[in-house]
Amino acid sequence: MRAYAWRQASDTLADIRLFVLYHDPEHTYAVPHSLGLQKGLLGVVYAYADGLRAVMAAHGIRVHAAEIALSATYMCVPLKGCIDFLGADGYIYDLKTTREEATQYGFGRELQRNPDFRLQAAWYMHLWKLNFGESPKGFRIIAVEKEAPYEGAVFELDQELIADGGIKMLEAITTFQKCTEFDSWPTYPAEIIKVEPWKKPGEATPLSFS
Repeated sequence: MRAYAWRQASDTLADIRLFVLYHDPEHTYAVPHSLGLQKGLLGVVYAYADGLRAVMAAHGIRVHAAEIALSATYMCVPLKGCIDFLGADGYIYDLKTTREEATQYGFGRELQRNPDFRLQAAWYMHLWKLNFGESPKGFRIIAVEKEAPYEGAVFELDQELIADGGIKMLEAITTFQKCTEFDSWPTYPAEIIKVEPWKKPGEATPLSFS
């Protein structure tokens, strides 16, 4: 991937290069997970062309600028990010594929449960304000299902979720500052991790007679 990125490089320097690989749903049953390389700051997004186009057309979404690499310094910490595109409506849009249904009770629940999404939203919106002096209108995700019929939907994170993401962003920056100051970085535990059967909240633990 690094070799391909080098061959595609233009005279314009970019901190992060993001490539979108579109698949034909008629010939691809499921697309791989999107991925990124820290070394070289490269990323590949796998998406279904028909699903993405259909969602954008249904909601009247037009691209104002795409693959926007941003960098800034905040609290003496360098920040970077790459926005998939800014819509003509002033929203930041992020493209994702999902194995969940692209509904309120599928991918929508994942947005509620997974703190990484709200952290990403707060991070990108803050980076935008640091670079351009004003906040974008909001943060939206276009999610396209990985399996037929490749339906998609647009999800918007509300201000409460983004505010929680802002708290997590500050926590991450503060942790990075401390790790850098003391040259001590968190790692996985050295002991063996014992895995037990998953129990529902309030479920009784069986007695052991051993």
